[in-house]
Formats: sequence, structure tokens, C-alpha cells
Amino acid sequence: MPPPLVSSCPDCGSSRLLDDDFHAESQLVCQDCGSVVASGARLVADTRDGGSTDVRYCDSTAVSKAPCRNLILGLQRVRALCRVLRLSYEVEELAEVYYRQAYTHSSFLHLSLMKKEALVGCCVLDLEKILEVDIPKSNITHGLEAHSREYKLSSSEVPEPLAERSQDLAQRSLALVELAGDCWVVTGRHPVPIMMAAIFLSWQSLKPTKVRLKYSLNKFCLLSKMPPSKTAVTRVGEIKEVLRTLGKEIPWLGTRDGEPPFEVLRHVEDILQHRHALMRSALRTYQEAQDKAQEGAKEGAQEETLGGAQEETQEGAQEETQEGALGADQPTPEAPDPSELKSATGAPAEGDSAHWGKRRLFAPPCVRNPKVRRVEAETEDVDGDQEISDSEIDSYLRSPQELRDYLQTYKSLQSKDGASGT
Repeated sequence: MPPPLVSSCPDCGSSRLLDDDFHAESQLVCQDCGSVVASGARLVADTRDGGSTDVRYCDSTAVSKAPCRNLILGLQRVRALCRVLRLSYEVEELAEVYYRQAYTHSSFLHLSLMKKEALVGCCVLDLEKILEVDIPKSNITHGLEAHSREYKLSSSEVPEPLAERSQDLAQRSLALVELAGDCWVVTGRHPVPIMMAAIFLSWQSLKPTKVRLKYSLNKFCLLSKMPPSKTAVTRVGEIKEVLRTLGKEIPWLGTRDGEPPFEVLRHVEDILQHRHALMRSALRTYQEAQDKAQEGAKEGAQEETLGGAQEETQEGAQEETQEGALGADQPTPEAPDPSELKSATGAPAEGDSAHWGKRRLFAPPCVRNPKVRRVEAETEDVDGDQEISDSEIDSYLRSPQELRDYLQTYKSLQSKDGASGT
């Protein structure tokens, strides 16, 4: 049964009805008494004969007037990003228009929510390049200073041997973060665990006493009343490894391979003061070690090749002298395969180009530890014309014992079926 026509107000009986939009929802309102006649899913549309009929909300024009929830959140992120970057109001409006056009484009309608969220930064960045707007760079100093104040390490809150000023922590942490950035530790990482790891190592290195050096990151978080982070533990290990690599290049310390890992924190000040020279020295030392290893592998492969060729030559000469009377012709020793010699010398193969980061002292994390891509096995198209090998044919043939077992089972099943039928 079709819905009844709405032509007059049920309260006052007036026929003066007006379509009104309230919070992106169409409503039919009486102009005389102000009561809402229809709203939401039941909307009124005028017909040609002057009457009115109910239509669904999804078929009305209100759908196009109300933006979707993800679009509203995306526009809010655009405004927030523009205000963080201190862009002008005109640029903010252009960024909103730019984002709205890109979001409603057919190429982005059916993408995942993560890609739609990334569209916010892409629109702002492209607009900055088009308009040639100078975006101020974020100052990590203010972030570290604000983050260091959250640690309760003042003398009134912790014992005096464990107390430290937030200004000193922020200054030392900034130098550690800059060193980690030069060594590709910061690349693609979340900033909070890196700042937490830098502040923890700064707290230990400013006064490297036995009490402080025995503290772990989780114990330090309990002391400073901060929530612990599992990711920050990994960042602490990575920054410590960088400090140990550079600490081995300090001339007045020498190489201390047997030194415990935390002992390098006693020399953090020297490492940070001469970090550029130490990085160049570490890269030079690492490259020399790689060259020596390749030369040693190449010499060893050449000696093995020459020794094998001499043995084959001597054996061939002995066989020729023994069988010379019979006139037997012996083949000459074959030359070594260049590909085998290349692999024996330690030279990178063609498939190892993707793992070049493992042969570098400092490299981005995504290169040093690449994700193993899933290799799908190639399946051949079976159309019935393939040849069947003899071994495969034997697998289809039944042995005499299998035939006897099969017949015995078949007879027992037939006898059971006959007994159940009677």
C-alpha cells in the first residue's frame, strides 16, 4: 500500500508547507504553526499534478548536501595541518578545496581509509609546491624540551644522585638525535620512542655512575613516572650500537672489543664533540675491512683454481704416459667457469643488489632489514596434453596386494548392503 500523501498540516490543517534544511536533514515544516510534518527518511517532493508524495532520503537532494564522515575528518586534518605549519587563511581554504576535489575524484572513492588519510599531507605538500609557499621547518628542539619536562627527575622528586635538570637532558638528547639521524636510525621511525631513548641515554651519560648505568629503560620510566615503551628499548640498542661503532675510532681510547656495552656511555661527550670525524674514520675502517676480505677471498679462490688445474695436469700427464702406447687421447682440463670464480671471490651476485645495505656500515633500516617478499610458485597450465613420465605412471598402477585388498573390501561392502536390504 503506498504511503499517504502529505498535503496539509495534521495539527492546524494549513496547506502552507515549506521544505527546510536543518543540520543537513530535509524537513517539511508548516508555515502557520511551525510544526514538522515530515523529516528524515520521509521527505515530500512535489509532483506534476500539484500533489505530493513521500520519497526516500537516499533519493533526495539532501544526500549530496551532507558530506560523508571521512570527508569531514579529512577536512579537519587539513585545517589542523595548515595551522601547525602556520600557513595563511587563504592557503588553508585552497587546501580544503584541493582536498575535496581529490577526495571526490573517481580514483580515490574506493581506496582504503589509510590512503585517504595520507591524501591530506599530499594535498598540502602539492599546494605548497604549486604556490611556492615557504613552510617553516619543525624545530625538534622545542619538542625535546617539552618532552623532557614530562620526566619527573628534579631533586625534589627523586634522590639527588638520580636528579637531572630538564634543560641539560634536552641539550644532550638533541645531540644524540642528530647523531642518530646522520646514521639513519631516525629514518621512517616514530619520534616519541626515539626521544625517549635519547633522554634515557642522556640521563645515563651526563653522570655515568654505577647507579645510573645499572638502570634499564623500564626502571627509568618507573622512576620518572613515564609509561614504558617496547619500541624505545629497540631504539636504545640501536643508538648504543652507533655509539660503540664511533667510540672504537677515538684515538686515545683505542679499540675495546671486550668492553661491556654500557661502558661506552662514559665517552658520549667525546663522541658527540667529534662525531663528524669519527663517522668518517669509521666508514674508512669499515671499507678497508671489506676490501681486505674481498682480496683474501679472491686470492683463496685463485689458489684453489690453480692448485686444481695443476693436479689435473699432473694426473693427465701420468695417464698419457701410461696409455701412450694405446694412443688414447685425453681431454685437456677445462677452464674455470667465470660465474663460479665470481661467486668464490665474494663479489656480489646479480640477485644481491637489493641487499646492498648489508654491505654498508650506516644504511636506512628498511634496507638493512628488508622484508622478505613472498615468492609464489609458478604453476603450469594443465590442459591434458602433457607427457607423463614413467615414475608418475608407476604411482597410478596398483600392486597385486592392493588389488586383493580392494576386492575384499568391495565384497564385504556388497554383502553388508544386501543384508540391510533384506
